[in-house]
Amino acid sequence: MGLVNQIGLAVALAFCGVKTLPGLDFSFQVVDGQGRPVSGVVLRVECSEPNAAPIRAETDHQGVARGTYDVAVCEPVIVSLAKEGYEAYGSGFRQRYVLRRKLDRGAELARILKLDDSIQLEGLREILSSDASRNREALTDGIFYHEARLRAKLLTLAQEPMVAEAARNFLAMIAVPEDVRFIMDLPTPTGSRAFEERWRYAVATALVGSTDSGAEKFLRRCALNQYGDRWVDAGAIQTLMLTGTATSRKILEEARRQNTFQTARIDRALAYLDSAPAPLSGGDLPLLAERVADAIRIGKWQGNSPPRFNAAGDKALVQLTFQTGSDRLGYEATLHKVDRMWTLRAARQTHQAFAPMITAPIRKP
Repeated sequence: MGLVNQIGLAVALAFCGVKTLPGLDFSFQVVDGQGRPVSGVVLRVECSEPNAAPIRAETDHQGVARGTYDVAVCEPVIVSLAKEGYEAYGSGFRQRYVLRRKLDRGAELARILKLDDSIQLEGLREILSSDASRNREALTDGIFYHEARLRAKLLTLAQEPMVAEAARNFLAMIAVPEDVRFIMDLPTPTGSRAFEERWRYAVATALVGSTDSGAEKFLRRCALNQYGDRWVDAGAIQTLMLTGTATSRKILEEARRQNTFQTARIDRALAYLDSAPAPLSGGDLPLLAERVADAIRIGKWQGNSPPRFNAAGDKALVQLTFQTGSDRLGYEATLHKVDRMWTLRAARQTHQAFAPMITAPIRKP
């Protein structure tokens, strides 16, 4: 019996007046970001009783940790996992845990790009399955710069359950229309995290300017919240606003009737369309990026970063920063050069940080 079921059994027995249930066995499995067993992981099961000693176990060659506990002595509340070279974290109770490797992901990408093309796929798979919190900017810049060499591999990895979400996020960031339409039609990866449809946010925000029927139907489903995720519908509403076609307006008006949770956001999008904005394209990249920031504007705009380019110089990433209340929001805009004109392809929120605005004290005369 797994620990999750054992805890439920213990609670039921306690409710019936049974106070002890000694010698219960438990087991967990720990795998890495590609689903491979990880041996030598130390698990520490903390008890609710303050003076109770934690239960310790270590995974074997199959990634399985086993142990025994006594409900009368320890009611388990949290499991922490640790192994050198891997992320460490605490969590609730599951039968299976994923422990991701720590990698200098930017340096690792630079290394695999020097290898033969036929073996780069495995190296990229290893990077995408590692701890996503490490070296994020270096990896983003590296993949974007080398996008022409990596997109085909990312399209392959976008179909592999353990790394699908990471691969799809990078393809959405690069925002080549045919790639985005491809991942748009893919199923939700098996074994996704708690918000299993959240990956669609990146796709929805990478369809700016897409007017084919498939993209419009997808954005309609998102805007009506048919995927049950508030990031996804917000992303679609923003994309429909930035695209600004008659069909975009029609979808927004339908969403306003049916998705009342997003009424304020949709009203703002419709007001933007009513202002008859100029298309989000132009020959001056910094000026266009400022116009994109003005269109998205959430709170107070704090400025844009210098553009970062791909190797060919025909795609650019620009970071847009906004301050709203006590939060600083980072957005990333992807722009492509088409016939000597820069055009917005994608715009999505990439981070949020607590950053209260500091107001200088008012001095009395």
